[in-house]
Amino acid sequence: MVVALFGGVGFAQGTPRAATTAPTISVAPVTASVSAGGTLMYTIQVDNDRSGSKDLWRVDVTLFYDRGTLTLVDSKLRSRHDWVSEVTDGKVTVQFGSIKHGDDRSATLVFQVNPAVASGAPIQAHAAYHWWAADTNRTGNCHIDDVIVAGAHVTQPVSIVPNAGPPGTVFQITASGFAAEERVVTWLNTPGGVRALTLAGKASTAGNIRLQFESAGLAPGAYGLVLHGTDTEREVVLPFAITGPSDRPALPPGLGE
Repeated sequence: MVVALFGGVGFAQGTPRAATTAPTISVAPVTASVSAGGTLMYTIQVDNDRSGSKDLWRVDVTLFYDRGTLTLVDSKLRSRHDWVSEVTDGKVTVQFGSIKHGDDRSATLVFQVNPAVASGAPIQAHAAYHWWAADTNRTGNCHIDDVIVAGAHVTQPVSIVPNAGPPGTVFQITASGFAAEERVVTWLNTPGGVRALTLAGKASTAGNIRLQFESAGLAPGAYGLVLHGTDTEREVVLPFAITGPSDRPALPPGLGE
């Protein structure tokens, strides 16, 4: 190391600059197995919270897959700054916008598995990334565990009993196919739009759930009660009908709803 002296002050020439710490980027399937004809989800996670990391102004993550085995059907992004920038045969790229030091970002890609895939076959995928910071950019690859096809897709049983009744009817709801102890929230599709509900519950260790929904105050018509798993994002729509007169108080003449 060469040291130069100016005015009694010494400094080192050629001192290396501190290296930028790379973000942690991973791509993983939500489940280790999937039914032929079922839904397979991959989660992309970008963590920029390591010591020495810098603000990132862009991160691209590309997932490569066999288009004969998987068909991309949906994408779920957490931030309005992120988007699916490219979808071609066997390749999908998610572009994450600015990620500041200490922040993280994620996205979920949803695929439909070809029903003809043989039981026991592995579903293979791999991913690559490219990130940019103010003074550097780097590329790399992500290892993705194989997912095993478990067999033919089986429709998970769901029911709402009764499927019709007058206002005030208490409907008994059963559903399965959720993750063990997954939180399940609900909302109501009504003839006039979507209505938020406080009804929620937790699935059993076997992925089953039972709920009760009281229909007091609903006008006659066709409805759909939606169950949504907050981890798997599995959604079940249970249609039912309200029949007979409404139990709401009559409105004064000339007033509408």
